[in-house]
Amino acid sequence: MNNLWENLTVKRNLIFYCQIKGLDLKSIEILLNYLELNHYYEMKVKHLSSGNKRKLCVLISLLNKPKFLIYDEATSGLDI
Repeated sequence: MNNLWENLTVKRNLIFYCQIKGLDLKSIEILLNYLELNHYYEMKVKHLSSGNKRKLCVLISLLNKPKFLIYDEATSGLDI
């Protein structure tokens, strides 16, 4: 299960979560490149593969630079 807005672009989803968390948008570009989602920045989330949707969820969880994360089967269904 993910918490993504399917009819918004990857960009708009990231901006939405940054605004909710009170973060600036500087870290988005680094994370997009690291998770290889930069090519999908202007694409609507509903057109992403399930693996890339999962990557986007991971990216959102990393936005506020948490000290630690606990994932259950974090790489399950993740695109290479």
